[in-house]
Amino acid sequence: MIHLYGFDPGKTTGFFHGLIRDGKMAPLDAKEMNYKQVLKWCADEIENPELGHTILIAEDYTIDPITSGYSHQGDKGLAMRLLGALELTATLAGYPFVLQQRDRKPAGYGFAGGKYVKGKKGQHMQDALAHVTYYAVTQKMMVPPAPRKVPLPVSQKASSPRIFRTQSGSQWRKPDTP
Repeated sequence: MIHLYGFDPGKTTGFFHGLIRDGKMAPLDAKEMNYKQVLKWCADEIENPELGHTILIAEDYTIDPITSGYSHQGDKGLAMRLLGALELTATLAGYPFVLQQRDRKPAGYGFAGGKYVKGKKGQHMQDALAHVTYYAVTQKMMVPPAPRKVPLPVSQKASSPRIFRTQSGSQWRKPDTP
């Protein structure tokens, strides 16, 4: 049994908890949390760590005002602060902590049988699920439950090193940080 916790941090943080058993993932919990709820989850997890193998997976956050059109003026850096709290929790509880780039979401949605819509609001919980699913499939913990191919975003070419190439079965991607 492997417990996978996924986080999509921000003002509203998406949370997903899945259990991998016999190559299949069972969802145990999914919700959206505010900043204080995430910190409380971290404190509870340090005091009473989950039994069994546990991995925390979070979407990395980089301030990129040129491409996002967001100036970050007056931003309190909540996403970065939450990432620090999650990394500290993982370290103190003895869990692996994986930062995943946001460009993994479309493939994660595809593996989970969904369709990624860039810029769609209110998808934090689904984004957390996409990160967990992407990690579980690429680490060969489970087979994708969706029988269809992963759709490529229009902005990526088939030769792009940033995508997971399901057609050939090979992985051409930037490594995620452990």
